[in-house]
Amino acid sequence: MTMTSRNFGAEIECNGITMQAAETAINAAGVSCHIERYGHSAPRNWKIVTDCSVMNGFEVVRPILSGEEGLEAVRKVANALVAAGAGVDKSCGFHVHVNANDLAGADLVNIAKRYNTFETAIDAFMPVSRRANNNRYCRSMSHIMALLPVRSTVAPREVVDAVEEYNGGGRYHK
Repeated sequence: MTMTSRNFGAEIECNGITMQAAETAINAAGVSCHIERYGHSAPRNWKIVTDCSVMNGFEVVRPILSGEEGLEAVRKVANALVAAGAGVDKSCGFHVHVNANDLAGADLVNIAKRYNTFETAIDAFMPVSRRANNNRYCRSMSHIMALLPVRSTVAPREVVDAVEEYNGGGRYHK
């Protein structure tokens, strides 16, 4: 399975314009979008919601996309936001959630190990505020590595449970 055939979700955090201006710009670009209350629902269209981690801003979310069509939709939304005057600062991020339902637990451990190996190199092209453990919303995976099960028959849930056990929820890691 290639990356372009794997479903993914995207979150674009930004500031500098109002949520209403973002909604207008995105819809004008031909992408259906609306403002919603904050929540973890999976909408059929793009939604704009508040995000307490973004200073004076919001996030634009589209949970399920796939293929080149999905990547093009992300480009359209990002370009519409920039054209409308949206900006970013160190409180903003761009998040991609990749569907990994078909992966075995050993695959997930392998991905974590590879990321851990290259985390310093990846951090090198990130702002200082996103490196190592400098930001509580994108913490390093390095301290979790010793907790991950290493058996070849490990279940995916065991891997997730190990991360969640470490930090009481598993969120906010790279």
